[in-house]
Amino acid sequence: MSVRCLLGIHKWSNWEYKEETSCLQIKKCQRCNKTQEELIHKWGEWEYKAQNSCIKIKKCYRCGERRERKPTMDKDHQYVTEYSRSNSCHYFRKECTRCGHTEEKYVTTPVHSWGDWVIFKDEKKAMRVCKHCGGVQTKELQEYLKKRSTYSNSWYR
Repeated sequence: MSVRCLLGIHKWSNWEYKEETSCLQIKKCQRCNKTQEELIHKWGEWEYKAQNSCIKIKKCYRCGERRERKPTMDKDHQYVTEYSRSNSCHYFRKECTRCGHTEEKYVTTPVHSWGDWVIFKDEKKAMRVCKHCGGVQTKELQEYLKKRSTYSNSWYR
């Protein structure tokens, strides 16, 4: 045995697969014949396990081993979000169009679906109504006009 090998300084060969259909690779010291083995897969891309599932799988090209990944975050699903309770802009329901997984979420600040502003000249007010819950937002006409004048005056007749 070489002194270098006793000190841990080996002269390694290149990694080679042990078998054609295996991912186990081996390298050998050219001086002392010590070997090291390492499992190195050649993974394919993540693909959906089934058309109605958000579970993904990938397969090793060499040995056929499979790995499975279950959805853990929102990005793993294909959600459609909608209001979940009538007359409330605080509750939302998300449903995955792929696997059907659903969640309901409460938000402290309502997310309104506002209609167009309506001007009441006599009352000097502008008002709009939420299309979902019926909530009303009003502004003094002067305040409303100030904010709108920076964009366009074409809406006011």
